[in-house]
Amino acid sequence: MQSLCTMCRPVFGDDGTLAPKAIRQYVYSISVPASVQASIPLGKPKTVGKMDIVWRTKLGERGRIQTGQLKTTIPPLLELVLTVLKCPGTVHMEQTFSVICLATNNSGHSMRLKMVLDRVAGGGVVWSGVSGKILNELASKQSTQITLMALSVLPGLQSLAPLCLVDMQDNQRRYNFSDIGQVFVEHVQAASVNRTHEQSALS
Repeated sequence: MQSLCTMCRPVFGDDGTLAPKAIRQYVYSISVPASVQASIPLGKPKTVGKMDIVWRTKLGERGRIQTGQLKTTIPPLLELVLTVLKCPGTVHMEQTFSVICLATNNSGHSMRLKMVLDRVAGGGVVWSGVSGKILNELASKQSTQITLMALSVLPGLQSLAPLCLVDMQDNQRRYNFSDIGQVFVEHVQAASVNRTHEQSALS
């Protein structure tokens, strides 16, 4: 089996040492090359190989641990994916800011999308602009960039309001996106106090 790993490098630092009783955790992201994507069954367990851990003690003694076959399940590819490209981490209260997203059509047909903004009552961040805007036709396996305007209305860590993309060419099929991202909304008065304290500390 050919390894899907495209780049191997030391994970214990340049000197390759691990202190006594130290614990480290690592998360690995597996990328599937485009050349083999079509042959991999989605939604079913797939063997990705074994992991070898080899070490040498201060006295030069060699040790090794090898895991069993590691398996993972590749989730089915969603027909329409919305990815946030740019969004501020912190904004002020009652500030308008932009959110840039990328809509990717993974289906086998083109889409004629209409963007419907969800005006959530009581939400800390609401969309600003016209709902029902018709986007350019999105061909299969292609992406289009969407720029949204949002308004912060409540302080604290707030989630972006949901939105819906409707495919006008597929019987008005709706694609709902509710977990788009989060921003921290800072109260203007609190921000001014913090800056005053910082200036006082510097002087």
